[in-house]
Amino acid sequence: MLQFAHRPLAYQALSRLTVLFMAAIFCAVGLAQQSGFEKAKVRQLRDAVRGAFLAGDQVYAWGEEIHVIRTRDLKTQTFGLLRPIGPGGCVTDVNGDGKPDVIALEKSETGPLGNMVWLEAPTFTSQLIDTHAEFEDCLPATLFGKRGVLVIHRYSQVRFYEIPARPREKWPYRELYSIYTPSAQGGLAMGDVDKDGRPDILVGNYWLKSPAEADAAWYLFPINRWWDGPRAAMLRVAYAAPLALAAEREKSPAKVAWFAPPSSPGPLWTEAPLNVTPPIRKPEALTVADLNGNGQMDAVLGENAGDDSRLLVFWALEDKRYQAAQIDVTEGLLGIWAVKVEGEVRPALIGVGPRTALLWKPQRRK
Repeated sequence: MLQFAHRPLAYQALSRLTVLFMAAIFCAVGLAQQSGFEKAKVRQLRDAVRGAFLAGDQVYAWGEEIHVIRTRDLKTQTFGLLRPIGPGGCVTDVNGDGKPDVIALEKSETGPLGNMVWLEAPTFTSQLIDTHAEFEDCLPATLFGKRGVLVIHRYSQVRFYEIPARPREKWPYRELYSIYTPSAQGGLAMGDVDKDGRPDILVGNYWLKSPAEADAAWYLFPINRWWDGPRAAMLRVAYAAPLALAAEREKSPAKVAWFAPPSSPGPLWTEAPLNVTPPIRKPEALTVADLNGNGQMDAVLGENAGDDSRLLVFWALEDKRYQAAQIDVTEGLLGIWAVKVEGEVRPALIGVGPRTALLWKPQRRK
């Protein structure tokens, strides 16, 4: 039986449900014996992977090549590239032909700046978006009726690139906000934080409040102060309203915590850590999902710390406690996603590491 250290977090500004949820998060000092998942399939990838993104029922992984991986059985198609891409990037249907395209950075051989490109499916031919670019985090978004992608350019500038009517032309962009802090910023998610009907942006240590009109200014508010180093705020971020989950993706040991918003913009969010022993290392893969159908969000994270990297799940129990369990040990993961697999009632998990794709299915209840 796990032993937990209770850390109540009374928070008057939240709804009663959220207060109970946040007040009952515990810090695990061990791991449960049963994870609830079992490894179903492993697929070796031919070349090193630098980035990956889930789009529909396929995961797109890339580096020297692009691998299109079917989630239900890991069947993979591989496409050659003229120039390597990644890390980072995202996937969206740029030209509206029903085929997802890859947004990525073609790195320069002489410096950090490169070409931001979209790789047009099905052959993944490179089309220029912008020059002199540098980013890892990328997220498809629709802002004020305009389709495009968000990126954190040079780890500080939140940009929205709009897909033009002729997407093979250079894309226009708007600088939504430039963040000046002691740390590079990483991690993107979207959600209606202040419940005004407009999508807001979670970016690293902060969130950006959407204006009422397209041309008006976005406003920056803090979530946490995880900026005690030049790369400390390079995070993975997930949003499950009204809570955000954040992890220090490059640090070892790393902080991982749920955050609950205040009643009005301005104050820091209430932090509830998720800890295990031994401590979490480089949690580069992160997702939230209701994995067991109890109506509460579970947290899944995968370390990218070498051959003994753990895949962990923090189960949200019926009494509002969290229980940590180890799903597996891998060579490291760049991404993890909850997916629906034919024949399974509960979600499965698919992960992509530097050289492998893996599928875990829920264990059968006896």
